[in-house]
Amino acid sequence: MKAQMQKQKLFNKLKTKGIFWSFAKDITLEQVGDKIFLEYLLKYGDFDDLILLPVQIFQDFPEVLAKYQHWWKYIMIDEYQDTYTPQYEIIRAIVKNHRNICVVGDDDQSIYGWRGATIKNILNFADLFKGTKVVKLEENYRSTNKILE
Repeated sequence: MKAQMQKQKLFNKLKTKGIFWSFAKDITLEQVGDKIFLEYLLKYGDFDDLILLPVQIFQDFPEVLAKYQHWWKYIMIDEYQDTYTPQYEIIRAIVKNHRNICVVGDDDQSIYGWRGATIKNILNFADLFKGTKVVKLEENYRSTNKILE
């Protein structure tokens, strides 16, 4: 069981870096070491595929991307500091034409680095999406000073 978990972690690391199934399908049995595990991943996928497969579909089938760009004219994302590269790719693709995007996040509260999240997505947002208006909310309204101290 421990070996299988290690293999799953390897696949997750590859996927959070934006390596898609086109690459994963070329992985050999010797690299994975478990035929059943490899077949399962290639047949059923896993949680990461909920993000990775739409990226691949948008790249391979522009007409599908165009439908979503038409349907989703305004995009709002909360906790943007915890997004990772494939999530950014989906966002970038969808807003490419209309650029109606609003993100909310706190660069001091990024907690999913272990899962591939990169703080660069929020820190570089204004550079990646030219013409962005940045509004910084620097006042804490949730907690009293006693809690903050």
